[in-house]
Amino acid sequence: MNVPKAFISIFLLLLSWNPLSQFRGLGTDNSKKSSSSANLWCESWKLSVEVHNLREWRSVPPKCVDYVGRYMKSGQYDKDLQLAVREARSYAHGLNIVGDGKDAWIFDIDETTLSNLGYYEQIDFGEPDDKPSNVQSLKIAKRTKLEEDGYKIWGNMGDQWSDITGEPSGLRTFKVPNPMYYVG
Repeated sequence: MNVPKAFISIFLLLLSWNPLSQFRGLGTDNSKKSSSSANLWCESWKLSVEVHNLREWRSVPPKCVDYVGRYMKSGQYDKDLQLAVREARSYAHGLNIVGDGKDAWIFDIDETTLSNLGYYEQIDFGEPDDKPSNVQSLKIAKRTKLEEDGYKIWGNMGDQWSDITGEPSGLRTFKVPNPMYYVG
C-alpha cells in the first residue's frame, strides 16, 4: 500500500494535537500548579482504569494515593456507584421476566455488593493485599454453566472488567467504579 507522505504528515500532526493546549496556563495559579497537575494526572489515571484503557496495574500509583482517598471518602465514589446502580435498576424494571425460575443476574461480591472502604481507609488507600491476577476464565466458565443449565442471564454487575467481559456476559453489563485494584 502506497500512502502519500502528506497524509502521513497530517496524521502524525493530528496525533500530537491537543485542542485544549491553547488554554494552558490561562487562569491558573502557578503556586498550585504541581498539586493541580498531580490531581489532573490522577483523574486521567482513574478514568483510564475505569474505561479499561489501563490494564494489569497492581496498586494505586503513590502520587495518587491522596487523590483516591479523597475520591472514595468525599461522596464522589458513592455518587458514581449510585449512578451505575440506578441505571441497572432502570434496566431491570423494564425487563419482561418469564418467571420460569431460570432468570439470573450476576453480582460480583467485593466492591459491588459488599464494600471494602473501611479496609482501604485502614491502609490509607495504599497498596492492597495481593489479588488474584487472572480470574476471568473462571467467571466465564461459571456463566457458561448457568446458560447450559437453561438460565437466562439478564444482567451482570461488577467492579472489575473481568466480572463483566467474555461471553457469555449477560444481556446487559454494568461496571461500578473501583480505582483500588485490578483483577484481569
